[in-house]
Amino acid sequence: MADGVAPSWEAFVAEVARLTDATPSQLLPDTRIFRDLDLDSLAVSELGAYLAIEFEDELLLDSKSDDWAELTLAELFARCTTGRTTGSANGESLSTF
Repeated sequence: MADGVAPSWEAFVAEVARLTDATPSQLLPDTRIFRDLDLDSLAVSELGAYLAIEFEDELLLDSKSDDWAELTLAELFARCTTGRTTGSANGESLSTF
């Protein structure tokens, strides 16, 4: 939200797709960031840099507090756009972190 406006689910997915070489149609709300996308260290770094800059929160990728192997795109989107609260992405219900 570097410009003060939260991106839409579609814009978020498009950016994740660009950074991970996945297609947007492969990126569903229940897609797990690391297990399903099989990211290498460079892709993880690029995704982390994007999140830290776009959402002005360097703690989003704090591996000490999160199980990133199981984190889904919907959960990450909610965390980025709603400050770790319940939300919804593409009609899917999200749980509180």
